[in-house]
Parts: sequence; structure tokens; C-alpha cells
Amino acid sequence: MRNLDKPLFWVYERTKESILSSVKGVFLAILLTFAFSIIIDVSGVLSPLWAGIIMVLLSMIPTISIGLIAIKLKFRKTANPIPRAELAYARQSGCFMSVENIVRSVASVCFSLMIYVWFAMLVMMFTVMPVFNLIFA
Repeated sequence: MRNLDKPLFWVYERTKESILSSVKGVFLAILLTFAFSIIIDVSGVLSPLWAGIIMVLLSMIPTISIGLIAIKLKFRKTANPIPRAELAYARQSGCFMSVENIVRSVASVCFSLMIYVWFAMLVMMFTVMPVFNLIFA
């Protein structure tokens, strides 16, 4: 395992059975955000400033869940399918195997970097959006 993948694998080991790392979790988080937006709007207890901050923080739950799904897809064991019959001859040569390993390595690194950028975007959104809401409200 590459050093680049070790933190992602650590997150995968801790969240692979979580409901947040499934499609059902995404839909439940969206439903939760929708329900809280209605409750906050109807109740009128909170000021618009704090209601906006709460909604920004609640709207990040589905985004975190999508990132956990991406990590779950990266470490699935079904990533190595059985080769098709027309590729069987090409796989017997050593040249094809080295090209295949290079392509898999590059794709894995690109997917890992994409997940890191996704979570960096979440951290930025988590820190910047409530501050903007406080400043410009």
C-alpha cells in the first residue's frame, strides 16, 4: 500500500460499516437537512444569522457522506475483475502486465488525490462559510 493511501485506508477501516458511507446515508442526510430547514423557518426562534450557520453546517453532512462513499469505492475488493477472453492472450505477455500495473497505479493515485481534494474542500467550506455568514449577514 502506498503512503498516500494509508490515511484513506484508516478512514475506510473506521467508517466502512457506518450508515454515512452508504447511499442510504446520503439520502437520510439530505432529508435531515430539509427537515431542519423547515423546522428552523417555521419556528422563528433563531435569528437568521444563527439559522444560516446551522444550515451551512447541516448541509455539509451529505457532502461528507459522498466523500466516505468514494473512499469505500476505492478500497473495494471488486476492483480486480476477471479478465475477458480476448484479453487472456495479451495478459500472458509480460509487457501487457507492466502496462496494466502502470495504468492501475496512476488511476489509484489520481483517485486518492481526488478524495484528498474533496475533503480539503470540505474543511475549507467548514471554516469559511460560517465566517462569511457572520461577516456579511
